Amino acid sequence: MDRGKAEARIGKLREEIWRLNRAYFIENRTDVSENVRDSLKQELIALEKQFPDLITPDSPTQRVGAPLDGRLPKVRHLSKKESLQDIFSEEELTEWEEQIVRALGGEKTQFEHIVELKIDGLNVSLVYEKAGNRYGLQRAVTRGNGIEGEDITHTIRTIEAIPLGINLQATNHKLPPVLEISGEVYMPKAALEKLNEDLPETERFANPRNAAAGSVRQLDPAMAAERDLRMLCYSLDEASAEALELTTQKAVLDFFHEHGVPTHREYHLCKNPAEIQKVYKDWEKRRDALPFDIDGVVLKINDRKLQREL
Repeated sequence: MDRGKAEARIGKLREEIWRLNRAYFIENRTDVSENVRDSLKQELIALEKQFPDLITPDSPTQRVGAPLDGRLPKVRHLSKKESLQDIFSEEELTEWEEQIVRALGGEKTQFEHIVELKIDGLNVSLVYEKAGNRYGLQRAVTRGNGIEGEDITHTIRTIEAIPLGINLQATNHKLPPVLEISGEVYMPKAALEKLNEDLPETERFANPRNAAAGSVRQLDPAMAAERDLRMLCYSLDEASAEALELTTQKAVLDFFHEHGVPTHREYHLCKNPAEIQKVYKDWEKRRDALPFDIDGVVLKINDRKLQREL
């Protein structure tokens, strides 16, 4: 195959592999068997070996790089990471709601809550830097102390659900120079069972969260790639959200989904504590059937401007 035909075929293979990955990891749809996906990737690997100058950093073949030779480097976050406040009863929920109403000026203020699952995993921030209309994944950082965390880019790149590049088209807004996306890295319950089967009893992980945390901190990314790590994202830095005119949390989640960033799609918009409590009790019943661990639900004001005011 000459270089021109190889370049065209490589482009088609990359597009098809990403389409199939999106269908499987983002849309929970299996369009082809695992063997078909693997054969497409093997064909791409062979062509890139033949024409190494056509390899790009966001190619599906470039997820597993070289192992680190020392400790994980520390990196400052672009924006400070905030903490959640815990509540454990209906009375505390009602009190929280009343505080919001008072802070916003009284009963006439209208606002919605958005209720999302609180995935029990490891908080990680993804930083994408702009080059034209395309954003490339530059680094992934653990939450750490909220100011700085550990650079775990080498292992996070192995998670197939995470796009290595995001395409955006400028419309009536100016594209931001970077996107800082935060989410939860986790290991499905079934993957933990499979992993523990192959480990000596003294080395087995107690729960999926510990397994995920241990996996992303491996110095050798090949070890992380062998484990079924996943990520669900839920937050975009304030500057990027404003530049892209994403005025609500729902808009952020829909923006992620539209551009192939994994999210959990079963969020709920609620107008009052009674609706929130109904959603909570529903998830309480369904909790054990979920493929991943959760440790509650997260409540946010949907309007991002009201969030900042509060």
